[in-house]
Amino acid sequence: MATTPTNLPVPSESPIDLKFNAGKIDEFVTSMEWTYTDRFGQKHYTIEGINYLAQQAMAAFGYVILTGKTFTTGATINNPNEVLLNTADGEYYKWTGSFASGPKEVPANSTPSSTGGVGPGAWLGVGDSSLRAALASVNGADLIGYKNPQSQISETLNVALDKINVRLIYASDFGVKTDSSDNADALWNLGQFISNATEPLYVIFPHGTSLVGSQEFAGATGKGYSYRPSYFSRPWGDPSDRGWFSVHRTDNDITLDMTGWTLKMNDGMKHGSFDPVTGAVAADQISETPNVDYLASHGYMIKLYKCHNVILKKGKTVGNIAGSIWGGKYGNTGYQVPSYNAWINQSSGVTIDGHEFSDSPVDLLYQGETTSFTADLLNTIPKTKVINCLFHDAGRNLYSLVGGANILIEDCLGYNSGNLATNIGTRFSGPECGIDIEAEGGSIYGVTLNRCKFINTGKASLMTVSTPGIVSTIKAYSCVFSSFSSEGAIINYGSTRTVSFNKCSIVGSIKSIGMGLDAYSFEKCTFQNRYGSDYVPSYLLDFSVYSFSDNSITFAIPPDKNVSSATFNISDQAGIAFGQGQSRCQNNRIIVYGDATKITFVNGLGGFNNFKGLEIFTQADGITSGTTKLIVNTSSQGAGGLSTNSASFNYGTTMIKEEGKNIWFSSTPTRTPGVLNPAANSAQDLGNVGARWRTGYLDLGMITSSPNGTKYRLRVGDDGVPYTTIDNG
Repeated sequence: MATTPTNLPVPSESPIDLKFNAGKIDEFVTSMEWTYTDRFGQKHYTIEGINYLAQQAMAAFGYVILTGKTFTTGATINNPNEVLLNTADGEYYKWTGSFASGPKEVPANSTPSSTGGVGPGAWLGVGDSSLRAALASVNGADLIGYKNPQSQISETLNVALDKINVRLIYASDFGVKTDSSDNADALWNLGQFISNATEPLYVIFPHGTSLVGSQEFAGATGKGYSYRPSYFSRPWGDPSDRGWFSVHRTDNDITLDMTGWTLKMNDGMKHGSFDPVTGAVAADQISETPNVDYLASHGYMIKLYKCHNVILKKGKTVGNIAGSIWGGKYGNTGYQVPSYNAWINQSSGVTIDGHEFSDSPVDLLYQGETTSFTADLLNTIPKTKVINCLFHDAGRNLYSLVGGANILIEDCLGYNSGNLATNIGTRFSGPECGIDIEAEGGSIYGVTLNRCKFINTGKASLMTVSTPGIVSTIKAYSCVFSSFSSEGAIINYGSTRTVSFNKCSIVGSIKSIGMGLDAYSFEKCTFQNRYGSDYVPSYLLDFSVYSFSDNSITFAIPPDKNVSSATFNISDQAGIAFGQGQSRCQNNRIIVYGDATKITFVNGLGGFNNFKGLEIFTQADGITSGTTKLIVNTSSQGAGGLSTNSASFNYGTTMIKEEGKNIWFSSTPTRTPGVLNPAANSAQDLGNVGARWRTGYLDLGMITSSPNGTKYRLRVGDDGVPYTTIDNG
């Protein structure tokens, strides 16, 4: 008969409650239900219920697989969440019996049935719990199959992942961090791994800024440096491999995805001349061959050497001008030390896409190749691409190209070089270019610039130098070159050949020293000496051309100074009076405005020299006072003529006003080669009733026909009397 308990408070010593609780103890211990109800009506877990909760917890968190142990090998089970494999049925089993007397011993060559039985309180198969545990292990992917949708080959997921991960590399796995720590070791290890890999790699860099950079102090003379990058002490296979992050001597296909990643030089890096013994700032070492014992530099942030199949995507390098420590000057001008954001050498075929180069004490990008114009002309050279890149703030050049061929530079923007770099102060170095194409490492040819803009440069926006190698075949399309330096926006030194500009805008002077045949070509370009309220000082267009057509030159006469020298000195490259061969200067337009009394140069704006078929229209109605001119006395004019819309301008010759129009034409001769023939016999007139020729200059007379077709030559005798002779020849 069931006992009805009291409602006495706990603890109750009532015999009734003691009897009731005796039954509940039995229920707690032996019941297969999960709960029992106490004398106040509250539910509690039975042993079976507690066991159920434990099993659920173990199922949720997984079991411990006894690796290498089975019922066949024998094992010791110490805990209820340990499971053992029965190789006979491939299932894992857990021991649900008692551990009160110690671990469960499983003899070798046993089965669940032979060593305790199968069921509650004995061995139970754990089903998907063991599977979850197996999948969660480091070898879990071995248990899952995968069918490749392309090849239709079936394999384990582990094998499939290995095929991906053998090519997909995370820089963070090599220790690259984006905190305040130095990354020299991590970048060294990563670079060595990439350079030695045999499979194509895709390397992903972390988001954020990684710091790098330290220097070794010489402490003595004769070492060839005062402070050098610490990476020199690492075990490089080739001295040219050296760099903070270096990929070198590999033909492997490598993509360096730096999206969102910035590599920045640490503060305190030294540049210039320092005493190798004391470490103090040393005197300037101004020379073409300075004493290398005084050299201090931070080296190359990114180095690509002899690797032709690398793609560098996005990211940013910061050379840290503001954090630099400067010594005395070093080199032939300024600080000619190897402190570059990137150095690419002997790596034709690389692609730099979308990278931002900024804040370098010297150069942002230094790129070279030992190409030879004669030896490599017929060789196949992979296309090198520098595209969608941003260059800004460099103490010397934004981009130095010192050798190479078949190079595409596209959709790039560059600004603030040399003395105009942010935070550079007086520590800038020549030549202070936007892009310096200088054949000091090898000849340079086949370079194309598309839609690029190099502006606000310390000196030349674009410079070409053909020494000791040759610069040839440089093409610029739809580019902007701007510099307010008196040295010019575009300048050439040496026998550079075939440099062409198409649909480009050029703000600043253009000068060429030493360029011979196959010189500059300008087609559909605009030239100007003013932007906003700023005027280019001593503006000069001084060069010879292979072709100069369909261009527009705007010259704003400076209001605050006199123009005392030539503005234009543009010549046909052949240098022969009145031109030779083809017409090289056609359909051009000059716009000149301002106070012409400020032009004090005896030849006005200067001259266009030695052209055949010269064609220029000068819009001069913006001249407010005075007159000026353009000298063309060594050129012949073309069919389009030499004309202007203002009496304030002339071509150094008699100007003839067109009747009824505000147009004046120069009387400069037109040079016509060969015989001047009509389109068809007896189909054209020379002049007409209302537009007669003023004077005809003839040596052998004129031949005309009578009504019956007889040909007569009209001449003048030595006595001045006209006469005719029949001339049917």
